[in-house]
Amino acid sequence: MRSWTAYDHRRRDPAFAAGWDEALRIGLFRIEADTIAARFEALAPIDYDTGKMLPPAQGVTCDLEFWRALALLREHKLARAGPGFARAGSRDAG
Repeated sequence: MRSWTAYDHRRRDPAFAAGWDEALRIGLFRIEADTIAARFEALAPIDYDTGKMLPPAQGVTCDLEFWRALALLREHKLARAGPGFARAGSRDAG
């Protein structure tokens, strides 16, 4: 499918548009969850044989990239905010 075809379907078909928005919302949440999981893994790797924490893998660079990634995700979410894309904590969030 060509990209213009997908955008045309989204513009003309409310059910397609709703599915598109839901897929985007799920994708953003998954990217955010994976980013946070990677951060925890980099911050506190655990030697599962001994149960001891190992030193962080990438230090400050990882920290900066983590915060950049979260900032980009937040900005994208805010740009998408509107009908059908309620902010977390709002009355419309489901």
